[in-house]
Amino acid sequence: MFLYDMKGNLIVRIEGRGKGPNEYIKIVDFTIDWDKKRIVILDNITRKIILYDFNGKAIGSRKLLLFSERITYLGEGKYAFYNGYNEAAQDRFLLRISDLSQDDPLSFFPWDDKKYEKHQVGKWQYVWNSDNSRMNLVRFYDNNLYGVTGDSVYARYYLDFGKHNLPNDVVLENFMVDPDYVHTIQPVFETDSVLALGYTINRQRQLVFYNKNNGHKLFVRETLWLNEPTVTWMFNASDIKGCYNNYFVTWKTAVGIKDFVENRPKRFPESERQTLLEDPHYKELAKVQLNDNPILVFYKIKSF
Repeated sequence: MFLYDMKGNLIVRIEGRGKGPNEYIKIVDFTIDWDKKRIVILDNITRKIILYDFNGKAIGSRKLLLFSERITYLGEGKYAFYNGYNEAAQDRFLLRISDLSQDDPLSFFPWDDKKYEKHQVGKWQYVWNSDNSRMNLVRFYDNNLYGVTGDSVYARYYLDFGKHNLPNDVVLENFMVDPDYVHTIQPVFETDSVLALGYTINRQRQLVFYNKNNGHKLFVRETLWLNEPTVTWMFNASDIKGCYNNYFVTWKTAVGIKDFVENRPKRFPESERQTLLEDPHYKELAKVQLNDNPILVFYKIKSF
């Protein structure tokens, strides 16, 4: 695990692989406890939760009693444990809320084995965080987007796609989805004023931004949605990794950046090509080397 500041400078690298008390076999997820300023790593291979400070020093571990594939800090010492319908979770609950002792957890979303075994395709494929004290999640068979706090779960949004809603019998019985139905809704992120979510319809990925203050929406196609000579062309809906203030954040590998820098200008006539070559963002990306780390790109969310 690598920790960087917002200028891209490496602060510390966490490298604790092993079978010792404060070591992990695999980091399946992590979360940040901002209250106690520590990094909480989940390893469900060795069934451990390992704590590190912000300097990368291991400061303790806990046995993982609630089998989970995701962990999220909810504030005031409470954590959400999400198991992703994994049968290793013997209590058959999708979500549990507890402190790190995992004693007397609050349990939510029991699942029916018969229904789960028939599950062929999901409306939802993602669990996500929006800030330091609230988690949001979705299930594979309904249109609700649920909020999770330290002591409750509640429906925050109901997403209605009208005639394009994926019927439950399709979810449970048929892997082949009619192209006119919405499914595989991911990613989902939000800021104070914008809700952004991606989904598949007609075999194409779509992204929609909702303005939560006025109800306006802006649809954007995932691929080739801007045929203009700017670095915004690199943006794909599936690349969104989060929101930061009024920006959404995507990432590109160094190889992808180099391919863009070298080949994208060739697609435009001379006048437009020159516009791209003189773009300061393009010039900055041209400095990327093939052995560099992946690049984070911040896109300003415009008013709409």
